[in-house]
Amino acid sequence: MVMRSLEDFAQIASDWFWEMDANLRFSYFSGPFEQVTGVAPTALIGRTRLEISANFDDSEHWREHFADLDAHRPFRDFVYPFKHGDGNPRWFKISGRPRFDDGGTFAGYLGVGTDITAERAAQQDLAGALEEVRETNARLERQNLQFDAALNNMSPGLCMFDGDERLVVCNTPYTKMYGLTPELTKPGTTLREMLEHRMAAGILPDMDPEEHIEQRLELAKSRERRYDVLELRDGRVFPSSLSQCPTEAGSRRMRT
Repeated sequence: MVMRSLEDFAQIASDWFWEMDANLRFSYFSGPFEQVTGVAPTALIGRTRLEISANFDDSEHWREHFADLDAHRPFRDFVYPFKHGDGNPRWFKISGRPRFDDGGTFAGYLGVGTDITAERAAQQDLAGALEEVRETNARLERQNLQFDAALNNMSPGLCMFDGDERLVVCNTPYTKMYGLTPELTKPGTTLREMLEHRMAAGILPDMDPEEHIEQRLELAKSRERRYDVLELRDGRVFPSSLSQCPTEAGSRRMRT
């Protein structure tokens, strides 16, 4: 009665029970075995796992499984491919425990099998998607490194702000030009903060700090391309330009 109840449950769960005798030959299959495998149970009775494993390969995975069987050890969730009767590949997961008679002599195995083809396919799809993500990230990282190298090795100093006047990128020549600290060259730094640094560091000639800052902020809001010449306190003179660079992420203002 208990076995019949277990078999009924196995059919609902798309599982099947199997048995092996003391010679490790299959002696019984139950549940939807034939429906799942496309093979009649009678075709496999009396055969060993090795004899019915058309997809067997001499891998550590299989060697460990056969070692468990030979040593009469219990095993759990052994996964292997199986060629369905219709020719399509399926993936099965089996577990088994050894049986011993009252005298302790090995009498065979009792086990259960499950069709995990759909689960396996989902795992492979996920693995493929993750690999694509890794490849994309690696490609973007290479592109970013190339961009950084080009940006920092160009002669003109250049920095770019977004539509909210926050720093997007700033190259090495621009950083050296104005003596910017590493903290000020991080993305998100405001244009006002950079201008305040210029004035506090005394980089520009004497002028009203707030007036200069407000003037520059107003120029940044202008949509017109602007050119001028910037003279620093130490006597260095730089041509300077300000231009709008519309992007999908919003308007960018570039300074050189």
